[in-house]
Amino acid sequence: MKRFLSLILTLGLLITLAEPASAAAARAAVMRLQLAEGSVSVQDSVGNSLSYVKDMRLYSGYTVSTGSDSSAYILLDDTKAVKLDRDTTVTIRKSWRKLQVKLKCGQLSFNVTSPLEANESMEIRTSSMVLGVRGSSGVVSLREVIFVTGHGVVHGGGSAQAVAGGQAFRPGEGVSPAGIFELPAFFLREVRDNSELQDHIRQEGVYRVEQLIAALPAAEAREAEELEAAMAAVEAPPAAESVDPAFGKASYTVTWKDGDRVLKTERVSAGTVPAWSGKKPVKESDEAHDYAFSGWTPEPSAADGDAEYTAVFKASDRKYTVTWRSDDGSVIDTTSVAYGKTPKHDAPVKEGAAGVVYAFTGWDRDPVPVTGDAEYTAVFETTYDFAVLIPQGTDNFYYEVFFPTEGNTPITTAREGEEFTFYLGGAPGGVSVEVLVNGYVLGGGPVTFHDDTEAFVCTFIVPKDPVIEIRPAAADAPAAK
Repeated sequence: MKRFLSLILTLGLLITLAEPASAAAARAAVMRLQLAEGSVSVQDSVGNSLSYVKDMRLYSGYTVSTGSDSSAYILLDDTKAVKLDRDTTVTIRKSWRKLQVKLKCGQLSFNVTSPLEANESMEIRTSSMVLGVRGSSGVVSLREVIFVTGHGVVHGGGSAQAVAGGQAFRPGEGVSPAGIFELPAFFLREVRDNSELQDHIRQEGVYRVEQLIAALPAAEAREAEELEAAMAAVEAPPAAESVDPAFGKASYTVTWKDGDRVLKTERVSAGTVPAWSGKKPVKESDEAHDYAFSGWTPEPSAADGDAEYTAVFKASDRKYTVTWRSDDGSVIDTTSVAYGKTPKHDAPVKEGAAGVVYAFTGWDRDPVPVTGDAEYTAVFETTYDFAVLIPQGTDNFYYEVFFPTEGNTPITTAREGEEFTFYLGGAPGGVSVEVLVNGYVLGGGPVTFHDDTEAFVCTFIVPKDPVIEIRPAAADAPAAK
């Protein structure tokens, strides 16, 4: 009985010790509102208001909002967290290992301390951007994203841009360097108070932690000025609405812009969705890209106040013409190649006259990445097939030309100016012959065979259009050359 009780106690102890590990794993797998300061509200996926408690568990579809002078810290799992600034609303969604944070207003910071695995994804969405996050940290608002560490891809303004630490992305403007003083005060406070974020920045960031903390007072002063100006605007009496005589109701000013340049200003009656009626905006190509107009940011909506809309352009790789020429200047082909890409072309073929072969050896220069229109000229080496003339029908006069071989194939082609050797044999004893190349005798004169097994070595420098001739010895043959 005592042994049985001892066994029960031992099993109970093992179960008790195992519980914290499983609880920690479960805790890491869920989303939690770990800390809230000030006025923070939570709604479930159907809009029911929930009372906040510390370390509150969140589910897919929950919405978290912060009021003035408030903040909220959300753990998405054990390596991913977001912090909401004041007057910020987000909706979080999770499906298996896919996380999505929809920023509806305000701004937030994100910190992902470990690179995502292949089957994981995390994205932060606003009304104008979609940010893919993989092992990085930074700040997102409705108008921009700034990466402090790591990198990611941001879709917005009709294009997808790679953004790295120390860079900002703004729809319609693209990627640009981000200085320390562009970072908001709430993020700098988080750097000051969060040692884990400090370690992340020291390991991978382009900013120095000490500089970020030192920039906090100036950022807080700017924030106070902006808040004061906003409060003054709220307290000021509303401007009298202008009434459009044509419609008998309020109208507002709509400004259409291309970057900082104003394209057009017009009045639009309340409730009307403004529509651009001018020529399609055009953005000049630069060295690397062409640009096509793709719409406006933000998307035009029913007028309920003065509004500005800025043209958005989609970038595409600019292409240049590469001309491929033969060595006589004639055009072999033209190809269209994107900026920065290295052009390639198949080896061209040059036809020669009978007995003449042109071997392609390359282009006049190595192809390089394209930065503008370019030309390349083919380089060929000229080789010749040997013509061999042997008289026929002469009694008791038989001989053969033996060429060197490559494998089992006789080599009967060589380049002009090269030294070439072949062998002459097979003639009966006592026969004298001359070997000529283009009319000039090789070896200084006739050669005489002592028997039909003898062979002579014949070496010459290849001339243009070479002709090898074998004939009976002649006293008046030209001198060897």
